[in-house]
Amino acid sequence: VLTLLNLGMRKGEVFSRGWEDVRWADGAVGSLIVCDKPMYGGFTVKTKASARTVPLTPDVRSALDALHAHLGRPKYGLIFVGSKNKVRKYVNLHYHLRKACMAAGIAYIWPHALRHTWASRLALLKVGKKDLMEIGGWETESVLTQTYLHVTSEHKANVMRESGIGISLDITTVTSPRRSFSRELKRTLLAEIDASEHPELVLAREGITRDQVEGWRNELRGRP
Repeated sequence: VLTLLNLGMRKGEVFSRGWEDVRWADGAVGSLIVCDKPMYGGFTVKTKASARTVPLTPDVRSALDALHAHLGRPKYGLIFVGSKNKVRKYVNLHYHLRKACMAAGIAYIWPHALRHTWASRLALLKVGKKDLMEIGGWETESVLTQTYLHVTSEHKANVMRESGIGISLDITTVTSPRRSFSRELKRTLLAEIDASEHPELVLAREGITRDQVEGWRNELRGRP
């Protein structure tokens, strides 16, 4: 969960990483190589852009250092080992993520939402789209465009409220440009809504309605 949230990697990318992919001396605190790993569950990168080098954060580096030492500092082999030294199953991730959400007192979120959270945080720090695409392994701007629209409109509304400009306005009444959703993002959000114990929170966060959600379902099923 820490790696997903701090590095913005896809869960398949994380679970297929081996110790040989860690570059301990690269940059300030090291980096992680994302590439095809046929020996680990037959993993292949999603797109050409997905093959990349991801800089570590201090928190992830610290966690990897501790895990590496605990395992006897291996040079090869899976970082996140499942049973019988095989690739860890995704259900294990969902279990621990659900426990973390319960401990934090928040509704359950889909693992892929952590990737979007990572992108949103960097967008707020004014990291450019090109840099985000390279680090996150996106081939097109469609998903990032949604992230930027969502983050910047909400951030501007918060700035207006906190500065006292238009303080009489409820933040929920602030309108933002109508968003367009890619098919990939629709699938991701539908999965998150279906898995959430509080789907209304997802709807409110994304500014969408139940009618829109049902429209997406019909669209993705190929119905008019």
